[in-house]
Amino acid sequence: MLEDELKTVKHLEIKWPISWFNVKSRLEEICPSCPSTKVNGDCEHCNFIEYKQYETMCDEEGIKSESAQNTLVDFLHDLGVILHFRDIPLLNTYVLEPQWVTNAVYKIVNSREIAESKGILKPDSMLPEILKKNTEADFCYPPYQYGFFVSLMKKI
Repeated sequence: MLEDELKTVKHLEIKWPISWFNVKSRLEEICPSCPSTKVNGDCEHCNFIEYKQYETMCDEEGIKSESAQNTLVDFLHDLGVILHFRDIPLLNTYVLEPQWVTNAVYKIVNSREIAESKGILKPDSMLPEILKKNTEADFCYPPYQYGFFVSLMKKI
């Protein structure tokens, strides 16, 4: 019975080139702004990468065509290695830590500031306070990523 179910899994039979595994491994260990390549959770940049960084990584591994890069990113998304949204406003950010996104959206939706403004979000004035890092355990949300969260919430 389990064997029959496994045969229906969408990506199980696809053979990946070694270069695709190399990109997957690099993404799982990346931190583009830290001297270390291992994600340690302390850096504000360990939770996502920009499209250009992904493209460069693919080029370095010999994955040159945009079509192959897009196919790979779709597989990585389906496998849960990254979160990626094809929508134009969200296209540039590849999320490496899904909890980073979930926490940001919950912080925004459940914020005192949103409640006091009767559900109206004014990103420029509210998000710096809502998404600020209050404890060591909190994720860091760079201001240039605020638009990503607003676009994502509009998509949902």
